[in-house]
Amino acid sequence: MTKTLFLIRALRFDPVAAQLADTLTKATGQKVVFVCDESRGSTDTAGYDKIALTPGRLKTLGLAKAPDDWGWFWGDVCYYAALARYAEYDYYCLIESDVFLSKDAAAQFVDRLSRQHEDALAVRLGPMDAPQKYSRPLEFLGLDPKWGCIFPVSRVHRSVIRSMLKLRKRSIEQTPNGRLNDEGVLVGAIQEGGYSHAALDQILPDVFRPKTFDTNPPHLFEPLMDGPDLGHAFHPVVRFETVMERIENKYKNYGRHRLRMVLRAASPDMRAKIEAVLD
Repeated sequence: MTKTLFLIRALRFDPVAAQLADTLTKATGQKVVFVCDESRGSTDTAGYDKIALTPGRLKTLGLAKAPDDWGWFWGDVCYYAALARYAEYDYYCLIESDVFLSKDAAAQFVDRLSRQHEDALAVRLGPMDAPQKYSRPLEFLGLDPKWGCIFPVSRVHRSVIRSMLKLRKRSIEQTPNGRLNDEGVLVGAIQEGGYSHAALDQILPDVFRPKTFDTNPPHLFEPLMDGPDLGHAFHPVVRFETVMERIENKYKNYGRHRLRMVLRAASPDMRAKIEAVLD
């Protein structure tokens, strides 16, 4: 029987991350491990196992020449650190902490993973019609820049992780100014190694729906927790408190258009407070 380690990539242990960890633990019956960027301080993961990512850890992985924004841009380092710490697993599944999985969605996801034997899985994984923004450096590495995916949920075989690390190191040496992100490294390694792969949104279309699972706009956490179990995965998910802070700090253009899903799901009281701050 194959073994899968479930990882949560997080900067902090907030209620969204806590809900995800609890849901995954119950769905898998196994431990869940946090992988935390601790370059700016330690993260308390409330008893969950944790891998700390720091510049020192990157050096031990052979990635000393990392950009300043590696914690955001290089999500692939979570896989390398996990393989180095927990080498006994066949597959590693990495989920970002702003993903919401209901009980039903998690059950469907975990069950389907147990029956999927591709080397790599991610949402929208595969060749596209045009070069992808953060896959463009692949062209200078002899690979197809039209390949892409989105990275909030992915699962890879340990052999893919080793290939990803080799490609990451090669990209540092051959394209030091290239902006090859985590998804670019994943799709590049798939091409280079000839690994089998599939798109999660095609395998589980009712879980990974375009309207609920994307890179934006954000979805409000509280209604998802309090509402019916729709059986869908949501991303990105933010708390009401975070929405208010980001509007006030002019973060990521948090205007009405970007917050359209938040405003649609918010309670009348929440909506009034958001509108007041936007005005």
